[in-house]
Amino acid sequence: MESKPALASPADRSQLDLFEEACVMTTPAAAIKSEIRELIDLQIQVFGQPAPLTPFELENCSRTTEKIKSLGQELDQLGITAIQLEECWKVS
Repeated sequence: MESKPALASPADRSQLDLFEEACVMTTPAAAIKSEIRELIDLQIQVFGQPAPLTPFELENCSRTTEKIKSLGQELDQLGITAIQLEECWKVS
C-alpha cells in the first residue's frame, strides 16, 4: 500500500490550495478569450459585408458589442483575482 506524502506544514497546504485555485482559473480565462475572439471575428464579418446592414444586423451588433464588453470585464476580474492569489502566495 502506497501512502501519500504528508505536507510539511499547514502553510504548505494553503500555498498548494492557492496554486490549485490559480490553475483552475486559467481554464475559464481561456474560454472567455476564445469567445471574445469569436465575437470580434463575427463583428468583422458583419461590418465587412458589401451591402448596408439591416436594422436587425445593427441591433445584433449592438448586443454582440455589449457581450464583448461584459466578457472583457469578467476576464479582467479573473486577472485581478489571479494577481491577488499570487500576491498572497508570495507573502505566505
